[in-house]
Amino acid sequence: MDHVRFLKMIKHTADAYGACIDRAAKSCGLTRAEADVMLFFHNHPEHDSAMDAVRLRGFSKAYVSRALLALEKKSFVSIRTDQADRRVRHIAIRSEAQAAAQALSRAQGGFFEELTQRLSAGERQTFFELLDKIMQSEGETYETSRP
Repeated sequence: MDHVRFLKMIKHTADAYGACIDRAAKSCGLTRAEADVMLFFHNHPEHDSAMDAVRLRGFSKAYVSRALLALEKKSFVSIRTDQADRRVRHIAIRSEAQAAAQALSRAQGGFFEELTQRLSAGERQTFFELLDKIMQSEGETYETSRP
């Protein structure tokens, strides 16, 4: 029944993470979707298109599109159409929104610190190495050793 235990852990972790991000988003005047999208672009500045957020984070196109429209309206992001390919939109977090992006990032980091607080440094390293191994066996290329 390890699979049941594993599925419960995933559900519990996802719910706790969601609640953490919801609280941080609310304190920044954002919705969960807006916070999720802001965090993606804050954490991955080298990936600056809406399609990157869809492809790499697994968000739906509609989720990203609605969040970006709202973030642009709130002046949290700027959206620039690519000169070479008009279908590509480049997203940048505006300087006025950096404080919100950093607050969301601190909440995210705090969540992972709390999640692994009872692990020693060695256990934490092993935990992330095991996650890397699991993700590699699934064909994923994420680096989990850096939350």
